[in-house]
Amino acid sequence: MSNSNGVKIGIDARFYGSLSKGLGRYTQKLIENLEKIDNANEYFVFLREENFDEYQPKNK
Repeated sequence: MSNSNGVKIGIDARFYGSLSKGLGRYTQKLIENLEKIDNANEYFVFLREENFDEYQPKNK
C-alpha cells in the first residue's frame, strides 16, 4: 500500500476483530475499507499478539 507521494500512517488496532465488539469491529472495517480505496499511503497496523492471525493484510 505505498507510493512515493503517500505518507506513513499508523493505526492502533489493539482491539481489532470481532472479540472486542464495537471498537474492534469498527477498527476491522476501517482497515478493510482503507485497503480497498487507498493505494497512495503506507499503513502500519499495530495489533495485540493474540490478533496477529486474525488480520490478513490485502496489500503487503
